[in-house]
Amino acid sequence: MAAAKLGMTMTNKGPDQPGFAGIDTAREKPGSRKKFWLLGLGFLVPVVLAGVLLWLNRPEGGLANLPNKLGLDSWQSANLDVLTAEIENLKKGLTQPPCAMPPLSNFGPGRSDGSTGQEASEAKPPAGLEAGLSARPAESPDQETPGAKPLAGQESGDPSQPAEGESTADLVERATVMVLVDAPGELVQGTGFFITPKVILTNRHVIEALRRRKPEARALVASKALGQAVEARLLWSTGPDQLRDYAFLEINPPAGGHPAVLALAGEVKRADHIGSWGYPVLLTKTDPQTVALFSGQLSAVPEGVYSEGVVSVLQDVDGVPIINHTAEVSHGSSGGPLVNARGEVVGINTLIRLDEQSNRQVNIALGSRDILKCAAEQGLFLTGY
Repeated sequence: MAAAKLGMTMTNKGPDQPGFAGIDTAREKPGSRKKFWLLGLGFLVPVVLAGVLLWLNRPEGGLANLPNKLGLDSWQSANLDVLTAEIENLKKGLTQPPCAMPPLSNFGPGRSDGSTGQEASEAKPPAGLEAGLSARPAESPDQETPGAKPLAGQESGDPSQPAEGESTADLVERATVMVLVDAPGELVQGTGFFITPKVILTNRHVIEALRRRKPEARALVASKALGQAVEARLLWSTGPDQLRDYAFLEINPPAGGHPAVLALAGEVKRADHIGSWGYPVLLTKTDPQTVALFSGQLSAVPEGVYSEGVVSVLQDVDGVPIINHTAEVSHGSSGGPLVNARGEVVGINTLIRLDEQSNRQVNIALGSRDILKCAAEQGLFLTGY
């Protein structure tokens, strides 16, 4: 029955007799031994691999202890410490006005100690720049007397128009200057812009050393339009206890200089497209012209930096219009113009603020409406719209 079920036929004949249909028991079929060894290897290989893995991952050595053997744990920990310190330094810097200069040892390739170098008090003015400045003390305004108009008598003139072949961007760049304040033990970099042919507006905190009459404090302004760095004197500034943060500098433009004068626009709306111009340290410190300028070559001027964004929200704080915007600014941008599409100044970049929970940066400018008002209060009547 079994043979029938398997479809096989059996006879009573022997294996040597014709008609035998059974299995040949005298020899194996070729390949049967190979199949046996393959089955054996298939069983042994997983066992061997499992043993190797168990050995490598034993607690006292192998892969489990490989990071320690290679020093990866300490390396990762040190890297984490450096990154944490850098984040804390950046957070600290972003709560301050965006104008502090890093130590000059930081000019060039990135530092390896993880520090950001934003502490202005550690900055030492380079010998070349110090030698290029006039030896006479910087002029500072006398203590303001009640009823005085320290900006009276300054000729405002009309805002500049683009020259033939010049774009609006070219015009704004021609009106924007780098501001350097050199005082014992510190060097501060900021930005400013011409509001009259001789008067430059910047932030008060940029020129704080001049306002406090630090001994031997100097101020320089430089731009391609001026053709060289020029010494500036402080006409007047707001006080440190005010929300207003303005300083008015005066220069005598050098022969051959052709700076532009910007118009101030008092009106600005949320979602308006705006642009920011300035000399942020982050970008200017890698400019070869900066190295040349700090080496005493006063005709060297770094490239101005442009960024664009939109007005996020408008606020009014104690009568001062505050513009929150998304155009990128950083240390060195303080005092730079925030302009609309027509090249009119809608505000002066003054602060950056960091939300520690989201690490989001908020860029703040003081609106031109208050700049016009403040200048008029001090006797300077500017053309505005």
